Amino acid sequence: MKKLIIIIAAMTLLLGITTAFASSATKVGVINLTTILQKNSNAQAVIKKLNTSLKVKNKQLQERADLLRTDINSFQNASVVRAAYRTKLQKRIRIEANDLRTDKLTFQRAFLIKRNKAMAGILNKVKVASAKVAKKMRLDLVVSNANVTYAANSIDVTKQVLKALS
Repeated sequence: MKKLIIIIAAMTLLLGITTAFASSATKVGVINLTTILQKNSNAQAVIKKLNTSLKVKNKQLQERADLLRTDINSFQNASVVRAAYRTKLQKRIRIEANDLRTDKLTFQRAFLIKRNKAMAGILNKVKVASAKVAKKMRLDLVVSNANVTYAANSIDVTKQVLKALS
């Protein structure tokens, strides 16, 4: 009889604990990173600076590509010139093309590294601001809407995070 009472008491206690956990709803905050990157002035300044450096280097690379195209046209139209000049021009074109290709790849890698560092800094600030908002609003979890397909009872905290970033 004592065992039966202990078992019933234990089951009641477990049922009560389970019900208590089930009834406490998890509060989930959702942020829209695209909106934050578009509306935050610091993020916009970083993006603008990156785009400016990209445009300058792209212009330089385009000028070199145009010169290479001119050399290729000269080579194609140089059927009447001496063989030695054609060979020299062909070698120069090959070297210029390889150098241009290498410089483009080097620039792309450097640009990606620079962009990733800049974005990591911005995203770190967003994390800090999100944590502050979550603590203030007593949220259990804050996630990006890009990573969530569906979240019932979620709270959009994008505006609050933007305000905390300012």
